[in-house]
Amino acid sequence: HVKTGAGDDTDHDENLALHVDQGELANVADNLLRHIREDITRQEQRLQDVVKGIDLLGIKLEEPRGEPNDEGISVVRHPLLLEAVLRFQANARSELLPTDGPVKVRNDNNNAQLEDDQLCNALENDLNHYLTATATEYYPDTDRMFFSLGLGGEAYKKIYYHPIKQRPVSETVDRKDLILSEGAVSLESCARITHRSKMKPSDVKRLQIAGAWRDISLTTNFMTMGNPVELALQDVAGIQPKTALEPDETDREIWEVYCELNLPGFENKDGLPLPYRVTIDKDSREILDIRRWWEE
Repeated sequence: HVKTGAGDDTDHDENLALHVDQGELANVADNLLRHIREDITRQEQRLQDVVKGIDLLGIKLEEPRGEPNDEGISVVRHPLLLEAVLRFQANARSELLPTDGPVKVRNDNNNAQLEDDQLCNALENDLNHYLTATATEYYPDTDRMFFSLGLGGEAYKKIYYHPIKQRPVSETVDRKDLILSEGAVSLESCARITHRSKMKPSDVKRLQIAGAWRDISLTTNFMTMGNPVELALQDVAGIQPKTALEPDETDREIWEVYCELNLPGFENKDGLPLPYRVTIDKDSREILDIRRWWEE
């Protein structure tokens, strides 16, 4: 539930950025941005491996040559990797995205009454209808995720309540947009997880008007470059990077950070850092919201 304006800071779902001094917010943003840049540097080799995998798919059209190039190989690429990834995607789609919906509900209670079975069937039908008829983006988004999973071995879903669409959504988070603090074996054991996303300025403004984010002016850095995977995908697609300098035409880079903080004014009595979700606009270095990230 999103409220406009500053409310009671004891409300568990309150945007705490509205109750923290601007100077303290700047310190929190500077510390997080510094740590995130270090995280990006540590995963640079991982992104380079993804770029190499995209290149080995052989999707980009190249002019074939009969003679070897300077590296001693022909520019003609074998489609073996692409065929394997497409076969994986097709098999996953048929198993996990059936026409009637992906949800199956089973009641393991041996003493279940007829009403319980009817409730199971109703829940299954409702969820399948939601994912196939209401959340129409779920099937194509998940289908694209299978391709990335087959190529890179990793896939992530982010499920949350969308304040603009006014309903739950399930979105794929690409590996290039997930910045992890260290080589942990699971997301739960990471000290810091950052979801990097691009948003239209109009969508950012909608979230500010809806009260989900602080309604403040945001500066723009026109020299921002994409990461290596973004540049490789644009090259394969034959798309040139944007050169428009109008703020309304430049996507904003939003960093959503899941981390532990000693937030000024909301410190734990035992000095224990608490988990928060902090949303930062990268170019302006402004914090848009800080939310408690634990059960009430």
